[in-house]
Amino acid sequence: MEQTPNARRLSDVDRNFAAQTLRTPLRWMNITAASPLLRGLISDGGTPFCRLPRAVAEAVNPQVAELYANASGGRLHILTDSRTLAVRVTLGRRLICSHMTYLGVAGLDVYRKDGGAWAFAGSLIPQDTAADSFEASVSLPGGMQELLVYLPLYAEVRSLELGLEDGCAVSPAAAPERHVVFYGSSITQGGCAPRPGVSYPAIVSRRLGVSFTNLGFSAGARAEVPILDYLCTLPMDALVFDYDHNAPDADALEQTHLPAYKLLRAKRPALPILLASAPLALPDAEWLRRRQIVLETYRYAKAHGDTRVGFVDGAAIYPPALRAECSVDGIHPNALGMRCMADAFEPPLRSLLQSI
Repeated sequence: MEQTPNARRLSDVDRNFAAQTLRTPLRWMNITAASPLLRGLISDGGTPFCRLPRAVAEAVNPQVAELYANASGGRLHILTDSRTLAVRVTLGRRLICSHMTYLGVAGLDVYRKDGGAWAFAGSLIPQDTAADSFEASVSLPGGMQELLVYLPLYAEVRSLELGLEDGCAVSPAAAPERHVVFYGSSITQGGCAPRPGVSYPAIVSRRLGVSFTNLGFSAGARAEVPILDYLCTLPMDALVFDYDHNAPDADALEQTHLPAYKLLRAKRPALPILLASAPLALPDAEWLRRRQIVLETYRYAKAHGDTRVGFVDGAAIYPPALRAECSVDGIHPNALGMRCMADAFEPPLRSLLQSI
């Protein structure tokens, strides 16, 4: 952050906000999309980390072409006995908005298995929003442990190095048996989660013990044929189809939602599909009509004998007593909102996965 007389770093006042200083000699490993330690991303030509091929992104719409290389959903999944985990990151383009934390946009965070459950272990925080590169570390308890290191939600990662104590063991963690693809809008991509591991796809995947790919695109989820065709080619055990927010209006949603479901079902007749309508902290008539459109697609599917389709009702995602506290702007969830979304998506997705 560039300092001015009216804008100073809080870490200069409160050292609790300062980055952790590396004191232990580390062994550094270069991570690429082909690394067995990395999950949820691919590479494509000159793009070292991306979520789908560039040609597909450019065929969909300008927003997807802008966002396809954002690293949302990318993660390291490792076993190590190192007591320090560090990263060196070079960032490319990143999308900054005033009501989303820079840690969520461009930072990383770490989870570790603790007694069979995932526990937050620390954040890897870039200290300067103007810098393209940063180094950060977290301390760990030691002993062999399973870790997830989530990559940024709204930034391109041009290079990534993993630093662990010299002489420690490191290996890929066993890949989960099931894989889920999440398709949707900015909320699916992770806006406005305060850090990467708090996006609702990340929370749900930890709870269910599944691997996942995040194909959420801010303003870019419109269910065009190129993205639907691409979805149908992906190896997956379930699809979360959280397409609602980005249709320009309810008329456009009505024209595309049921046809999109029909195309998906025609090409993937046995694939579990979880349909979802949008949560909203401030409901209005347009939102109510959109919810009804998604619900009608679900009813159509059930009436035609589809036993592998589910529905998440956006009207029930935020508990009434908490609705006003679940978003930063009436639309995008904060940490509480993301947890409420995970609470709503987990049970029907678990049920669908158990059906196969």
